[in-house]
Amino acid sequence: MKPVRTLGTSGKQPIHVRDREATTAAILAAAEVEFAQHGLQFARTEDIAKRVGVAKGMIHHYFKTKEQLFEAVLGAANRFCVDAIDAAIKPGASPRETLLSFVESLMQAFQERPTIPSLFLLESIQNQGIHYSKIKATSLYTKLEPILVRGIAEGYFRNLDPWYVAVNIIGLCAFYYAAAHNIAHMAHHATDAFDTLSQQRNAQEVLALVDRGTEKR
Repeated sequence: MKPVRTLGTSGKQPIHVRDREATTAAILAAAEVEFAQHGLQFARTEDIAKRVGVAKGMIHHYFKTKEQLFEAVLGAANRFCVDAIDAAIKPGASPRETLLSFVESLMQAFQERPTIPSLFLLESIQNQGIHYSKIKATSLYTKLEPILVRGIAEGYFRNLDPWYVAVNIIGLCAFYYAAAHNIAHMAHHATDAFDTLSQQRNAQEVLALVDRGTEKR
């Protein structure tokens, strides 16, 4: 992190200003890890500050309250997933191709930032999802539901309930990461749930389940 940079102007002494963008990004990254481990209720701003390498007061300089910081983290995590999905879906793709692109891109987002599913889960468990409505985040469920509706109408998918299937598909994508440490203990062989091969094999099985589970036979 580069918290301070020097700016010079012609004929004037150089001045030092805090690089707000870099510092904010570092705080959000550290806070995502803490909130994914402890949720809003039990995460501590002093531990977040320690991860960043700044004084606790610096956290509150950028985010007045822990709740405000949590909502910033939650919103950034949600945007990261939505942006990954939007970048993957191609105009003119069939509903089946669009569905698989949605799932694959979401799984890739979770592979890149495996803290996100736990963050989402703890928001639901601890806070009953109230912060989602406050940040007005784009719902992953409501992005997926129209894809399923279109697929039914065009004969690609079986006569399924789009809303409940959307909920279950996203749950299927997220659960592995939220329960990764339990899975490692319960596996019939020793494994690191976060190693590249394990994540790839999990993603392949999720894609296959979604593909076969929605197809019209």
